[in-house]
Amino acid sequence: VLSATQLSSSVILLSLKYIQKLLKNNPSIHGQQGSEFRLFTVSLMLANKFLDDNTFTNKTWSDVTGINVKEINVMEMEFLNQVQFSLYVSEAEYLDWLHSLETWLKQQGQAQPQGSN
Repeated sequence: VLSATQLSSSVILLSLKYIQKLLKNNPSIHGQQGSEFRLFTVSLMLANKFLDDNTFTNKTWSDVTGINVKEINVMEMEFLNQVQFSLYVSEAEYLDWLHSLETWLKQQGQAQPQGSN
């Protein structure tokens, strides 16, 4: 999905922040095995729509992921409902998120993420 869409690192990092926000707001959410792909897909979709002027359509996301477009639409609405349609992330919150990711990556012994392109 990432190679097919060529999304910026900012979109990818924001999508991870959206997942963190979803799980923080709804700690009782437990998906089925394999649902991580669907969750990451919808968070990428929303981050792409929020940050970029030229975004992919839900049909394109369906083509790239193999998920039916009707399911993509439902997933998008469910995700938005769970985060109370709040996709804005302040600069301070984003920088704190980057710091948390960098700390985690250091603990894992991996390279640090880039803040933006």
